[in-house]
Amino acid sequence: MKHTRKTQTLQHNPNGWPMWMKRLLSLALIWHLLAVVVPPLSVDPGGNSPVVGAAMRVLQWYVGPLYLNHGYRFFGPDPPLVSYLLRYEVVLPDGRIVTDTIPDHQRIWPRLFYHRHLMLTSRLQAAQLPPDHPLQQAMVQPYLASYAQHLAWRYKAQVVRLYLVEHRAPTPEEVLQGRKLTDPELYQSRLVYTLEQVPSGEPQP
Repeated sequence: MKHTRKTQTLQHNPNGWPMWMKRLLSLALIWHLLAVVVPPLSVDPGGNSPVVGAAMRVLQWYVGPLYLNHGYRFFGPDPPLVSYLLRYEVVLPDGRIVTDTIPDHQRIWPRLFYHRHLMLTSRLQAAQLPPDHPLQQAMVQPYLASYAQHLAWRYKAQVVRLYLVEHRAPTPEEVLQGRKLTDPELYQSRLVYTLEQVPSGEPQP
């Protein structure tokens, strides 16, 4: 009777895997699933669970060579309390004044191009330091000079003025009271650089 049932099973599924192979494959899939799930659970600033920590130690020899935990320690800082924009004014040879802001999410597209402009202004955070601070001379002023030279070359301008715009994030209490992120009172602007004699030739890199 047992021989007959086995023969019928093979006839219905002649290419079927034996049960031991199915179980082995199931265990391999469960093992790999754990290797995918456990690494992100182990990235916990507040401290890992003892169970997750023990599981990660067991899986490390498998996770490491396959590089399965490469994408979980990503760059994700808390939003800054103050962000910075750069507003510029250029005086054209005919006397007209052109103004714009860097970055401008409504005008700059695609998004990657906008992000590159955002990184340009993020380098100016030290502009809030006193003028005699070492970072002002070593980093901020060279960047401002480079930006001004590029704008002067682009617009064929005679005068370029750069304004650092500080955009303060509203507090949770202000948000609950209805204050918008774009509230004009959250913005403060001040002149940080002026270029009046436009250098000739191509802008400096």
